[in-house]
Amino acid sequence: QALKRQRDGGAVDPDKAYDAKMAKLMEEDEQRRKQRKLEKQEKKKKEQPAKAAAPPKEKKPKNPLDELPPSKMMMDAWKRLYSCAPANDFRNVACKRFWEGGAVPKSVNNEQFAGYDPEGFSLWFCDYKYNEENTVNFMVMNKVGGFLQRMEPHRKYCFGVMCILQKDNLFPITGVWLFRGQEIPPNVLAECGDIELYNWTKVDHTDEKVKTRIEDMFCQTDYIDGIDHIDCKVFK
Repeated sequence: QALKRQRDGGAVDPDKAYDAKMAKLMEEDEQRRKQRKLEKQEKKKKEQPAKAAAPPKEKKPKNPLDELPPSKMMMDAWKRLYSCAPANDFRNVACKRFWEGGAVPKSVNNEQFAGYDPEGFSLWFCDYKYNEENTVNFMVMNKVGGFLQRMEPHRKYCFGVMCILQKDNLFPITGVWLFRGQEIPPNVLAECGDIELYNWTKVDHTDEKVKTRIEDMFCQTDYIDGIDHIDCKVFK
């Protein structure tokens, strides 16, 4: 349901020097990513005590999110509402019903979405920590795509909109996420290393300015925080 026009980042210059520059930038970016991963592993090794003999394998424990008190809000219903809301009235349908509840468009069984439940779910803004490195737009798209791939095992409990902006020659990454529970799920923190590449801020949904910013991201408006919004990926 891409709601905003996709903007071409410009035709690729066939000049060999340009290709070499892009290859070097991609290689440097990959080296930085590997270095951060290595540093994280080394830090973890230092913090871990000496391991005893491995105990017998136990049954995989239940996801703690499944043990939370039931919520009136169903994540799947919200995802269907978001996907089926009409493009020409998206904010009024999807965003308004996200807060207040309402019918899921195109539902054959008159499905109703209960509305945002702040007791059972939480909203978070994320901002990439190293935006000064984001100088090539397709590489930035690859970063976001890789992050979402590593979030795949947790899709049941998450919904996110990741926005790529353009300010001068940089392409900052920002986004908004909806998580089951009041914190970023422990399994996400443990299993998705890319999450540490972002600063996370829990949202006060009662603040009208914050609500507007969330809706701008949901709607993939042309500008986020007054900065040109050039591309977007939705995790649902």
